[in-house]
Amino acid sequence: MESASPKEKEGKRKRKILNRRNFIMMSVGGVVTVGGSAITGKLLLENHLNNLPEDTKKVFWETGACSRTFCYLINREFGNNKQLQERATETLGAGLLITGNQCGFLWGTSLAAGAEAYRKFSDKKKASIMAILSSQQIVASFRKTAKSLNCRDITGYDLSKKLDMAKFYLKSIRQGLVFNPCFNLAEKWAPQAIKSVHEGLADGDYNPNTQSDNCASKVVEMMGGNDEEQVLVAGFAGGVGLSGNACGALGAAIWMKSLQWCRENPNKACLTNPEAKKTMEAFQKATNAKMKCSAVCGSNFSSLEEHAAFVADGGCEDVLNKLANS
Repeated sequence: MESASPKEKEGKRKRKILNRRNFIMMSVGGVVTVGGSAITGKLLLENHLNNLPEDTKKVFWETGACSRTFCYLINREFGNNKQLQERATETLGAGLLITGNQCGFLWGTSLAAGAEAYRKFSDKKKASIMAILSSQQIVASFRKTAKSLNCRDITGYDLSKKLDMAKFYLKSIRQGLVFNPCFNLAEKWAPQAIKSVHEGLADGDYNPNTQSDNCASKVVEMMGGNDEEQVLVAGFAGGVGLSGNACGALGAAIWMKSLQWCRENPNKACLTNPEAKKTMEAFQKATNAKMKCSAVCGSNFSSLEEHAAFVADGGCEDVLNKLANS
């Protein structure tokens, strides 16, 4: 049997994207008729989630990075082709540049939710707000499944330490790499991650009077990022979904630096790129090695409005400048 031509393969890919987007348009809050029966969007979504490709571990194995795995899975769900942006998320893995903070699943999922928000909503302000609201759903879903947001709690090791990294890999080899805690959690949470993004991007909770200022988008703007890049990282705000964990502006700056590095080095591994390391060093110097948003800001943000007001009033201005110029 002859293999399909590149043109035929591209046509098949575009049809899949169109079919998936048709599903997405129908599934969020709507009602469709199938075989003469009315089916609510919620039931349609549940049925869809029950029929997702069961290849999470395979994708994880092939991409090699927790953050990139979930960025790819969510992008695939919505038919968004963002290979370069996905590759740049490698530096967000293992708790943000292997520091053991928020799991890379969260960073990758949040970024891909931002990509879909930018595609779905023509207004930049609305897209940014929806990306943040979606990230709050993502964080809540992940916490319910994993019990902790942090890599070091999930793995049981501090992977920033060489000895702990070696112990983790040895244990994983004994278990079988695809059965280690990260692979098992990926397989368990993937359908819920997809569900949380679908639900988070339904615009029922959108308030046009809410301001969209946020630390992550602001630092990317300061670094010369375009509107799309600013929306992609919006969900990182306040430590990803306003959770108060490791600084979202730091994650955004590291991703932005990595994105540029990936453009300039298409055939090199992104995880160890020196620009990301420079940004981390500049941040730690500016904050006296404080990593958590709540510690850097001195408080937690209870709402998007509170965070927006903090940023609009010049909050963390010095840190943002140091990141942007790192």
